[in-house]
Amino acid sequence: MKSPILCKHAPKADDRVDGRRSARGRADGLAMPAAARLAVIVAVLVAMAGALYLILVRGDALLIDLAKLGRVFCF
Repeated sequence: MKSPILCKHAPKADDRVDGRRSARGRADGLAMPAAARLAVIVAVLVAMAGALYLILVRGDALLIDLAKLGRVFCF
């Protein structure tokens, strides 16, 4: 086990003898911060709402546009 002076942080009670953390604890620095998690969730929900709006309002026109786009790449 390393000395607390040489480590970034002092060893905690749940640290194992060989220096590894137990599986029950969360690793330091690997979890996504709550603000970033919220931003990702909001961005995904906004994108899904926009896609749903386009499908409801312009569904037939989108299918026609996709068919024309498909003909450009598949001759």
